[in-house]
Amino acid sequence: VFTRSGGVWSQQGSKLVGTGAIGPSGQGASVALCGDGNTAIVGGDGDNGGNGVLAGAGAAWVFTRTGSVWSQLGGKLVGAGDVGKASQGKSLALSGDGNTIVVGG
Repeated sequence: VFTRSGGVWSQQGSKLVGTGAIGPSGQGASVALCGDGNTAIVGGDGDNGGNGVLAGAGAAWVFTRTGSVWSQLGGKLVGAGDVGKASQGKSLALSGDGNTIVVGG
């Protein structure tokens, strides 16, 4: 995550890496940030079965910011009812208030 102060961009904390990934998750395949900038979601369409080229079942990870510190909120999100390599997390959207997420696959 980068923030701008004046005309200068700087990285805020370390990179966001969600826990619980299975194999090469492809985290960062898609990302979204809520309106106030304090909730982010990171999609990984390769989680649980991908190999970096082919998709896996996929997942998404939610992060929240307090001050300048980002932390993962809960475990990874995996929808029910997928069949095979669903590529969950290939696309996603986050509502302006950060309370609703749609994960595409």
